[in-house]
Amino acid sequence: MRGMFQKVFLFAILLASGNVFAQSIVLQPGETITFGDGSVLMTADIIPLGHGGTNNIVTGPNAFVGGGLQNTADSLNAVVGGGSLNMAIDSWATVVGGSQNEATAFHATIGGGGKGKATGEFSAIGGGNENIAGGSASTIGGGQNNDAQANFATISGGGPSNTIVPTATNNVVYDEYGTISGGGGNKVGSDDAISTNARYGTIGGGLQNEAGSVFTTVSGGALNKAGDNSATVGGGQSNMALGPNSTVGGGLQNEATGDTSAVGGGSINKALDSGATVSGGFANTANYRSTVGGGAGNDATGNSSTIAGGGSNEAAGVFSAVGGGNGNVAAGLHATVA
Repeated sequence: MRGMFQKVFLFAILLASGNVFAQSIVLQPGETITFGDGSVLMTADIIPLGHGGTNNIVTGPNAFVGGGLQNTADSLNAVVGGGSLNMAIDSWATVVGGSQNEATAFHATIGGGGKGKATGEFSAIGGGNENIAGGSASTIGGGQNNDAQANFATISGGGPSNTIVPTATNNVVYDEYGTISGGGGNKVGSDDAISTNARYGTIGGGLQNEAGSVFTTVSGGALNKAGDNSATVGGGQSNMALGPNSTVGGGLQNEATGDTSAVGGGSINKALDSGATVSGGFANTANYRSTVGGGAGNDATGNSSTIAGGGSNEAAGVFSAVGGGNGNVAAGLHATVA
């Protein structure tokens, strides 16, 4: 070898069987090659010499294949480090290794793993299996069957919640700047062709959680949904924060549907209107600016009413209060049952 750079000629010969035999030949600058009748000669620009391997194809200017088997670098400055059946087929696309990975967009990068597809400009996949980074500047760290569809989307890892139907139960970021840290079957945004409705939605992990609006957060748990602007679910199962700025801390089947409403925990509690709060307990309900501290089956239905605890109590009057006990009713304005 007389220097860092050599001329690579890619030629294909049509065989009598109908198959095409493709091979690359390295020539020193200024050298030529002549084929017999029926052969086809194609030349490429001066490119760095690869380091070996078998049946690799380099056709792009300044493209490079380091080694491996049946890898292709087919555009300006495209690079495949090694592995097998990998493709870097847009300018500055890079596949470091692995198998059957495809970096097919400008500056797209895949580190390794298998069957990854980086199709968005400046997208990146670290590894894993059958991950897709389709949005511009989208990123997938690893895992399996993760799908970062939107621009600037990020999925750190995780995979499908049901491997029998992996593409129906995988992690997907549909909307811009959305993030999923891990888990399975989690979704940021929805498959509605509008990628801005759930911008900056975040899911920390867990199972089949949904962040469905702008700045929503689900930290973990299962089957939880944060469905309005800046809504948050901390964890638990089957909880829903559906009002703007609403919060459910955890528990089971709790709902915060009013603006700035909150349910701390417990089960089957409901904060139904603006400013309503249920701290915990079971099957408690709070309406407009009302509060239930705990207990079971309590209803704070009057505006700005309060029930501290107990069971089956009702604060129906405006500014009414029930301290506790069972079956008490405070129905009048400023009424109190201590």
